[in-house]
Amino acid sequence: MFLFPKITRANFLPASLIPFLAGAGFAHYRGYALYPLVLFLGLAGTAFAHLGANAINNYWDHKSGADGIGSGRSAFFGGSGLIARGQASPRRVLFWGKLLMALSFASGLALFLVVFDYRILLFMLAGGVLAVGYTAPPLKLAYRRGGEAVIFLLFGPLLSAGSFLIFTGMLGPEPFLVSLPIGFLVLAVILCNEVPDIKTDTEAGKKNLMTAAGRRKAWILYIVPVGMAACFTVLNVLYGLFPVSALVCLPFFILGYRAASLLRDLSGGFAEYNKASKLTVGLHTAAGIVIVLSFFFGGSCPKIS
Repeated sequence: MFLFPKITRANFLPASLIPFLAGAGFAHYRGYALYPLVLFLGLAGTAFAHLGANAINNYWDHKSGADGIGSGRSAFFGGSGLIARGQASPRRVLFWGKLLMALSFASGLALFLVVFDYRILLFMLAGGVLAVGYTAPPLKLAYRRGGEAVIFLLFGPLLSAGSFLIFTGMLGPEPFLVSLPIGFLVLAVILCNEVPDIKTDTEAGKKNLMTAAGRRKAWILYIVPVGMAACFTVLNVLYGLFPVSALVCLPFFILGYRAASLLRDLSGGFAEYNKASKLTVGLHTAAGIVIVLSFFFGGSCPKIS
């Protein structure tokens, strides 16, 4: 049981909880009530799905050879290596993945029975297919240059819009726009974590944006979503989708600049990669928390008509 956090990569759980809470926060900001049972079931389903998908992805990364024993491994990149080191059997890892996905489905079904909106089932289906198909056959999207798009959609628009839907019964461009800063920041996280894995991913046939760009251009590819996140934060404030207090997150973007400078240094090694990943995760978490809190403490605005 003590291996559970590593099997599920639980340290990345904020990546899913923050966009869900952003969607809920936006609903609150628009004047809608956040019913405790709906909030609990939504958070539970989100957390179970994220942890379960991580376990399943660990299993399939091992099967493909992308999660073998390597010298460069940290809490942020290099995979868990639990199966390769014999600390956990493939069967055990897959068991946890299936169990957690089943718990997520149960939470989602309970949520559907409370809210009774069929669109919730469509969001669950889309999220499940993308989360499992990230590394599992037949889709194997992370191996076919689709992994980054999946991460952006799952941990940005899909979770935020789905969360907004269950509290308001509405969909539209507003929750999509609200999700963009957080979605771009989680995209920056995955891009940063791909850099030290370029060699092993290439050997395992894992085609992603960083294996295509190469080490020399990695920092350029990384800085784009960081810049986009900052731009959409400002634009969302200007268009009234974010409270003005959301601008408090902007100073944290210096963390992204610092991470980009580390990635740009071609003489850097494991320590520099690890620091860049820490800085990027810190940026995503800090900016996401500020945005979520701004929805709850930054005043309110009229409901969407």
